[in-house]
Amino acid sequence: MPASSLRFSICLLLAIAATAKAEFTAITGWEQQIFPSYVIASAALRTEKTETPREVLGDPRSLLGVLLKSPAKNTPVKVTIECPEFMEASTFSGTLAEKGTTYRVLPKIKYNYTRLTACNQAATTNVTYRVQIGNEPAEEQTVTFTIRSINDCPIVMQDGKDLIDISFTFAAYANEQHPFVDKLLREAMDNEIVDKFTGYQGNDEKQVILQAYAIWDLFVARDMRYCDIRTTAADSNSVASQHVRLIEDTVNNSQANCVDGSVLWVSMMRKIGINAFLIFEPGHCYAGFYSDREQKHLHAIETVLIGEEIDASELKLPKFLREAIPEDYRDDRSFGSFAAALMTGTAKFKKNESHYADSETDRRYRLINIASARNAGVLPIPFQNNAEFEWLEDSEEAE
Repeated sequence: MPASSLRFSICLLLAIAATAKAEFTAITGWEQQIFPSYVIASAALRTEKTETPREVLGDPRSLLGVLLKSPAKNTPVKVTIECPEFMEASTFSGTLAEKGTTYRVLPKIKYNYTRLTACNQAATTNVTYRVQIGNEPAEEQTVTFTIRSINDCPIVMQDGKDLIDISFTFAAYANEQHPFVDKLLREAMDNEIVDKFTGYQGNDEKQVILQAYAIWDLFVARDMRYCDIRTTAADSNSVASQHVRLIEDTVNNSQANCVDGSVLWVSMMRKIGINAFLIFEPGHCYAGFYSDREQKHLHAIETVLIGEEIDASELKLPKFLREAIPEDYRDDRSFGSFAAALMTGTAKFKKNESHYADSETDRRYRLINIASARNAGVLPIPFQNNAEFEWLEDSEEAE
């Protein structure tokens, strides 16, 4: 064999040896946990375009991938991640440009959103990582993950010393298109406080307050009660989360913690065209809305007061409330708690308003505007189970 051919063969063998093993480290999301609510909420999320570091290949927002060092210049690589129960096989094929550089390779994960939405309790599953360098056989690792319940909402994630706010996920629990919402509004009209819901039509703030009261009155008619269940079944050292009921569970069980009641409230307000939002303070959530289209007049409502027996005659009612709700419409069961909830919530928000204005500094205070979340691409968790709407016994539809 000529010397030149021998040198070429030796170099070829060395190159093959250098790429024979695809040693890699699996990137396993948040402590080997996947939150279906976050996956659904962020699936179509629109974020500001930023330059992706050259060491990051694939989908920079993906929580699953691999870390591997390039054994040579311009090395072909194929990374596949699969979990048949919750995602299709998801592959990235590309090139590791620089020898010795550690790359973060993140395939675009093809989640099974239907299956994730149906996950109503924490479950374990295996995720397989497969990495192929050049034409060599692929190396595999299998990691056991926890798939959290669809009811587990992540709030903040700790990444080293940094805290990453993911509380926008709460907006996914609000669902203005939920089929139960239309039925609830039908029931509310049967109670004859309003004969139709018109949102901001006519730009009449009194009418907006009256519509808000009609929704509250329905909650009381349904005997909805505050129930402080927030603990999740699984836990994480790096991700703070809270249990949130889906709308169908809140409605049919007539129970709601502070988030559940607020989520249902803003869903119904959004459905009738009123801009509503979730308000978070340390350890608590309540709801808010604007009584005018120009969003100059903000009101907040303390949803934990749903079902409380409060004598309206003992309250010092503000003028706008007296004018918005005629005495003939002031139901003994609901008006007192509505007035107290509106006055308490609004006073609380105004007291802490400076915190919300500077929420980037103080993350304990958050105002999550559902309209803004939708504009950013945050999707609602879709209704897709077999739950049937339970009509009020005295409603026209039940008859």
